[in-house]
Amino acid sequence: MAALLLAFSIFLGIKTNFVVEFGAVMHGLLRAKEMGATKLCIEFDSIAVVEAFRSGVIPWFVRQVWLGLHPYLLAIIWKISHYFREANLVADLLAKTAAKSGVSEPSFGEFPSAINSALLDDALGRPRYRFE
Repeated sequence: MAALLLAFSIFLGIKTNFVVEFGAVMHGLLRAKEMGATKLCIEFDSIAVVEAFRSGVIPWFVRQVWLGLHPYLLAIIWKISHYFREANLVADLLAKTAAKSGVSEPSFGEFPSAINSALLDDALGRPRYRFE
């Protein structure tokens, strides 16, 4: 059975979504390495990022971090999968939290309180609507 070890929202500044998405994955991988994780399942809503990892074609702006992480990833069991944003409620809410507040925030062992109510709604089968 899997357990939540860490949830985080990180403010990466004003950049393109492609740059920020790669930054978020790299940050998560660095945290997993620091925590000694040996099994990782990365669920991501950017098909471009997922395909870049699957093909090994990593953009120049995160290449140095990737080269440092690559031996770690070869030594563990990990996979990266694409999920639509609507199916990845927690990641979407954490990203919005950081983008709106401009603050990075780790949360060990539990989700931030704003996420808990959304998870409860999801567990109870309440509909969720997205308007932008």
